[in-house]
Amino acid sequence: ATHSVTYENHTSSDVTKTENFVFFCGNRKVGVYQPSPTYHCKLTGITYDDTHDTKSISFDANGGSVDTASKTVTYYSTYGNLPTPVRTGYTFDGWYTAASGGTQVTSTTTVAASAGSTLYAHWTANKYTVTFNENGGDTPSKASQSVTYDSTYGTLATVTRTGYTFAGWYTAASGGTQVTNTTKVTTAGNHTIYAHWTPKTYTITFSGAVSGSESTNYTYAQTGTIAFPQAADQTGSGKYFIGWKLTTAPATKPTV
Repeated sequence: ATHSVTYENHTSSDVTKTENFVFFCGNRKVGVYQPSPTYHCKLTGITYDDTHDTKSISFDANGGSVDTASKTVTYYSTYGNLPTPVRTGYTFDGWYTAASGGTQVTSTTTVAASAGSTLYAHWTANKYTVTFNENGGDTPSKASQSVTYDSTYGTLATVTRTGYTFAGWYTAASGGTQVTNTTKVTTAGNHTIYAHWTPKTYTITFSGAVSGSESTNYTYAQTGTIAFPQAADQTGSGKYFIGWKLTTAPATKPTV
């Protein structure tokens, strides 16, 4: 290609000459010129038609997935249509020139000569609502809370139930996986966690004569049942067994 250039030297005024010289645009070399070492070259008014130079860019889903692995673009033209990646629990924020930070690239962004070869997906973690199910207990300290996907649940609700010890929050009313304040949110949607309970145990003492080797102390759970011991035979004593009498109110039952 032929281009106009202006030369400077230390002995005469500037002169304008037309010569061939080296041009680079991307990886393409256009023209060759080797000026005399006595000249200091100053280029003016240079133009070059590089609309046909292209490059391939790849798409890094950066934790997600994308159907299109790469695309060919043309320098100084726009990027055009870009693929949309997906990632469970996240919203796509756009393509950028770096995995973290960088400059956003859209379909209308012009492909610069310095453009990199890879575009990176950026993401925002979604927020969901977790609901607390008391599962037979009293009303929880809070009905629900907002959580962020891939982050910990944080402070969970507290809940009580008469006659039971709280055993933790779980992903199912029976069974399931325990959820604590340090558990990471891996459910991509609003969801419910359930209180689990362990029955407390109590001791009943039978005061008086019992038959044979039967125990005078029995331990039972809140939901359990016991068989009362048989009273000792009182034949000939003038006494008759008519039953056991509760002398301690249930509300004050000792706990074990």
